[in-house]
This record gives sequence, C-alpha cells and structure tokens, in this order.
Amino acid sequence: MSYAIISPSDDKTSVERCKEIAEALWTIERPRAIRGAEDVTAAFCGIVTHTDGRAALKLAASDLIVPNADLDTAELFDALPEYTAQKKGAVTSKLAANHGVAIPVVDILPTSLSFTTYDDMSDDGWFTDEI
Repeated sequence: MSYAIISPSDDKTSVERCKEIAEALWTIERPRAIRGAEDVTAAFCGIVTHTDGRAALKLAASDLIVPNADLDTAELFDALPEYTAQKKGAVTSKLAANHGVAIPVVDILPTSLSFTTYDDMSDDGWFTDEI
C-alpha cells in the first residue's frame, strides 16, 4: 500500500482536505445524483492521520477508478488546487473517453502529488504498535 500525504491549505487542515479529496474521487465513480440509501460510503479511499495533524490518503498508484458517464469534475478540481490548467484538460478528456472503464487513479491526480510507502511512513511515526 502507498499513501499520498496532503498538505493543509490556508483554510483547511490536512484531514479536511483528505476527506474532501476522497469524496471528490468517489463522485467520479459514483456521482451524488445516482447515490442511494444502499450506498455505504462516500469516499474512494481511506485516510490515515499522524499525531502531529498531518493526514494522507491511503491510495496506491495501482488503484483503479471507473468513471461514471454522469460524472462531474467540479468537486475534484475544487478539492485539489494543485491541478494545472493543462492537467485539468487532460483529466477531463481521459475521463470522458473512459466511462465505465477502469483506469489508474494516478492518471487523474495532479502530478504534484507524490506517493510514499508504508515503511517510510512508519519510520516517520505515522503508525504505532499499540492495539
């Protein structure tokens, strides 16, 4: 498993941003307009937090997302101001060309996001041995 550590913004904590991004990714696969009472989640991936307040998306580079034909990219682009105009265009095209097809989630994330391993995060104190 790998993780993408998300920095806080001027108006949101790292945890708030992670929740927003995880939900925005889920709207690509399961838009709000088609969700029902049987939906048990509103997030594409999990979140881990460090005792110092940092947060990360539990998201492997190999994870796949299946774009829905009714998707709306507004939430995703709003949740990640790291997107460049060029990347937004590429993501929009990629999603439009792949409705119903599993694609690597990293293909639609800003290139500025970097992934780190469990071992590196463990060495940095993200996980404790306490049960």
